[in-house]
Amino acid sequence: MGLIKSHFNSSKQWPVIIKMSDAFKTFLESKYGNATPETLREFVQGLKSTSGTSAGLSRLSRAIFEVASRHVQLDADKEALRWLEAYVLALQENLMRPLPKAREALFFPDPASEQRLIQWLDRAQRELYVCVFTITNNHLRDAVTRAHDRGVAVKVISDDECMKQIGSDIQYIRDRGIPTETDTNPDAHMHNKFVVIDKEILITGSFNWTVQAVNANQENLVVVHDPEICQQYITYFDNLWASFRPVEVSQTQAAVRIQANFRGHQARKGNKI
Repeated sequence: MGLIKSHFNSSKQWPVIIKMSDAFKTFLESKYGNATPETLREFVQGLKSTSGTSAGLSRLSRAIFEVASRHVQLDADKEALRWLEAYVLALQENLMRPLPKAREALFFPDPASEQRLIQWLDRAQRELYVCVFTITNNHLRDAVTRAHDRGVAVKVISDDECMKQIGSDIQYIRDRGIPTETDTNPDAHMHNKFVVIDKEILITGSFNWTVQAVNANQENLVVVHDPEICQQYITYFDNLWASFRPVEVSQTQAAVRIQANFRGHQARKGNKI
């Protein structure tokens, strides 16, 4: 397939786009002045062998203009190329970028927004990464377990202290066979609130997975289809997962802790138990 394919295939992931764009420039230099149908077919086939992103394609577009600029002598022509590059990149980034398949805002308190969130969770077909401060809302808990039951690869990360509080569903989720991790720092919270669905849909915002957040709190979520952003969140999730510890509290231990927390809460309120 020629120089461009060998260079493009040498990189299996698009994050090494800088190295790929250098190889791309080498290909362009070797073909400069030759825009025959055969050369263009080789160029297109090389592009198809990559897993391009908008950021990567922008870099490759810049590479084309850089190579052309090196072969231009007159300052006026170079200025014309810079002008052309600016407008082509603006066109590519704004008009040629595909519209997201999902773009939605959810606001709370509102049970309808909770139902909409559940609908999104129920759409997961392959993977569901849940990274939330706490889960005490049984409706959302059940949506996560439904995904697991239908074969979705579910992973859950939550805060270790919240897991010990009254009403926490983290141990329940773990007992259903869903891989679950909590943070390891007793002096800091795992305060994230995001979900990644099938590496394509990101749901994130201030919303905690509690009944209070649905019925009383002023909260928000944004739902967006963006595989590039999702990959960044997945990388972050994987790093947290590697550094945290699995949930190890047994059902008996969890019950004892919950009872102790409840008694302490009642004592502070001055109520008799």
